[in-house]
Amino acid sequence: NPLSISISGLSINLSKDVFKPGETIKINFSSEELKQVEIRLLQKANLVCYCDAYGQNCSKVEELPPAIAGDSRTTDMDKKFLLLKVPEIAQPSHNYLWEPHEKEFWGFKYGSYVKWSLLFIGKPKSEYGKEPIKFDVPITIIAKPADNQKLDVDLFSGTTSGAPSIFDKVSSKFQKIFKIVSIDSDIEKYVIKIKNTSKETLKGVSVKVTGLQEGLFETAPILTGFNSWGVNEEKEIVYESKQNITALISVLEDN
Repeated sequence: NPLSISISGLSINLSKDVFKPGETIKINFSSEELKQVEIRLLQKANLVCYCDAYGQNCSKVEELPPAIAGDSRTTDMDKKFLLLKVPEIAQPSHNYLWEPHEKEFWGFKYGSYVKWSLLFIGKPKSEYGKEPIKFDVPITIIAKPADNQKLDVDLFSGTTSGAPSIFDKVSSKFQKIFKIVSIDSDIEKYVIKIKNTSKETLKGVSVKVTGLQEGLFETAPILTGFNSWGVNEEKEIVYESKQNITALISVLEDN
């Protein structure tokens, strides 16, 4: 979205407010009252941890000041614009928060956040006072397209969050032995049907399934075992969870 703002004699214009790592931000500005303009790219990131049930045994996460990821300034007020480059390794903006639904874990919150903003600092001309003006404008950093990233996923290919999705294409390595026949879900469970497409009966097979929330936080795993798994035989794995799961991770092992 285009952004236009005017505060304390400084007018700012951006053609958009969403950027990618490595992209250069062009900030147009104008002012009759300032003699210098400085723009900083700020990143505020931290973990979220609330576990009231543990009382003094829980270490509180300290609030951290924003980090300066880039800076540009000028005293040439006729320049009309400044450039800031988003670092290639910039983390995408996000705000993940996980709260268990189980009663015994009420009061627990875990997560992380990354927030980006542009801080504008203007030094006024002498006739307009001595106090510098300061204000910040939030922006969003998004991840590069998935085809530009290397996703190392064994069972399922990646989603936009980098987590393996239960609905995406199955890897070629998995297809040599198994085939996903169907995946059904309702409010409280996921039912996965898998077929043994290898040429031999598998012995002592274990299937571990774990859920993911927001592609980041694991839910409680379940382990299902089979003494034998015949050729072309279908097996059903049920994963029960009342939590909002965005992805599943499944690990299959045999003897």
